[in-house]
Amino acid sequence: MTGSGVVRHRRALLVVGVVLLALLVTASQRLVVESASTPDPTRDELCAELDALTTAISGEAVFATQEINHRARKLSRLADFYRAAADERPERAASVAQAGDDIRWVLRSVAWETSDLVTATRPIALECGWTWPLTTAPPAAQPQAPAS
Repeated sequence: MTGSGVVRHRRALLVVGVVLLALLVTASQRLVVESASTPDPTRDELCAELDALTTAISGEAVFATQEINHRARKLSRLADFYRAAADERPERAASVAQAGDDIRWVLRSVAWETSDLVTATRPIALECGWTWPLTTAPPAAQPQAPAS
């Protein structure tokens, strides 16, 4: 290959590199815009993820712990972005957001138990309609409404 052939190859590679870089920048910007414009999760989405977590907690599957970790992290993210309407129980929206922090705190602990995770999700369970006396212990993995 002559010197001019090497120069042409370098230029071609440079052009391909610049095009690829431009494509990556465009794709990254699109992802950032999409993630920033994601609407706040609805109460139904939050409750569905809580149900999925409680199902994983009560399961006996081989990879149950991985499923619990995945579901708990997802519920934590949903709780962070959950916002109830200002006129609809704003104090519960704050406690749901706090539950997101609590879930992450539990998962960062060296030795957490499922009861710790269930306790951390209690504000979310309350938002989803679970009721139980506040003086009693948190519910089992599949909470049942207390007998009246």
